[in-house]
Amino acid sequence: MRIRAAMLLSLLLGAGLAGLGPAPLAIAVDAPTVTGEAWTKSPPGERMAFLAGMAVVVSRQYRYLQRQASGTSTPAAAAIGPSREGTMVKDIVDRTRPFTLMQIMQDVDKYYADHPDQLQRQVVDVIWKDILSNQPSR
Repeated sequence: MRIRAAMLLSLLLGAGLAGLGPAPLAIAVDAPTVTGEAWTKSPPGERMAFLAGMAVVVSRQYRYLQRQASGTSTPAAAAIGPSREGTMVKDIVDRTRPFTLMQIMQDVDKYYADHPDQLQRQVVDVIWKDILSNQPSR
């Protein structure tokens, strides 16, 4: 079974990408930021594990938001209606749908190989702005 990159969503939310503001949930500890420097020094298994972890978080958030929208969540949560977070999660899912995690890993590898002066950029920023931004939202 191939892991589809369509599950890659929620960590991108936490990055506060596209100027959408802070992450909806605060994390009590400082999480390390993965930049091109760490990415290019990591073996392929670690890079894939990073993407798979992102995919799991996004997949869980997407399923939660689907349940919330279908009314199987709490009545108070359903009354809130569509959120900016839900719209962004759906957008990320739609844009990652054509990719496998391997393809995203290869695209990120290629980006940093082609732009060695950009190693300070966060991996999630490269994925969102340089890889997924060219994919239409459905």
